[in-house]
Amino acid sequence: MGEQVVAHELIRLRELDPRWGYLHSIPVGQNGADIDHLLIGPGGVFTINTKHHAGGKLWVAGGTFMVNGCRQPYVRNSRHESQRAARLLARALGRPIPVVGVIVPVKARALEVREQPGDVWVIPCEHLAGYFYSCRPALPQETVIAIFDEARKPQTWLTKAAPQTECAPRSQQPGPTQEPMETDSFTFRRWRNFGHDRLYVARKADGHQLGYWNLGTNGSHPTDDEVKGELGLAFYEWKQANGSE
Repeated sequence: MGEQVVAHELIRLRELDPRWGYLHSIPVGQNGADIDHLLIGPGGVFTINTKHHAGGKLWVAGGTFMVNGCRQPYVRNSRHESQRAARLLARALGRPIPVVGVIVPVKARALEVREQPGDVWVIPCEHLAGYFYSCRPALPQETVIAIFDEARKPQTWLTKAAPQTECAPRSQQPGPTQEPMETDSFTFRRWRNFGHDRLYVARKADGHQLGYWNLGTNGSHPTDDEVKGELGLAFYEWKQANGSE
């Protein structure tokens, strides 16, 4: 269930920027381990671990991940998974391949992230596409494609079983997407397609994806007051930078 919801978000990411590619359900080794999703694109390489806690209350502070008051080993496991993927991809390509572990909670009633674990990211499922869409470029597209070509091979993962599904990255960014623009405090990427006109916003200081401003309806997403206020400030800076009132 959770994996299907995340897969839908990755499809949304591809609609925003087809330079991203992904593989689902990658068997690793001979002991039944697998990677839920491997995401490869201009922002880097990421192992995505889905955690379905319908109605649960989640709390994260550094390496501590609590679900309904009970500590879970999710951060440690995600770190181990990303490090293993990095070793196997580096072995296949003959050069270091940094990989970041990502934990994606699905359908939680509440998620409070006091402090990100650092080498592991915790991203709510509903923010997944926008978050990666706004990532600062870290890899040239020829490297993205080379990594993907090795990642789709079973022998890379020391097994004979292939990933269940895959979607290869394309070589170019789509026309409706504009290159990032920066102000003193924020990074912006405007996306116009499928009848939508959205301005995705990230903090410049830490790269944190805030959400987007819908330029068609003049509304923000998400709509909670704290984030909405920061998005409003970002929208004002963007208008000033573009010379509009």
